Amino acid sequence: MRLKDAIPFLTQTISSEQWETGRWYGGVTYLSDVNKVVAFESLQKLSTESAESSLLMAAESKNADVARWALSRLAEAEKTAR
Repeated sequence: MRLKDAIPFLTQTISSEQWETGRWYGGVTYLSDVNKVVAFESLQKLSTESAESSLLMAAESKNADVARWALSRLAEAEKTAR
């Protein structure tokens, strides 16, 4: 399996309606969905274009938490690009 083969899975993870919070890892409770965060960071390294596209899909989510997270990531990316 090549790393690029993971792109569709990572895209689906980021843009899905599912949102999990309050997971506890290594003594830290996360307020955002760790799965989406890790998927986004991984996808960004593999394909910046796919990462941005996934966030745009997630921003249109019916789940307010998913949309809010995606919009905050897009805003963060825009600040970094300036």
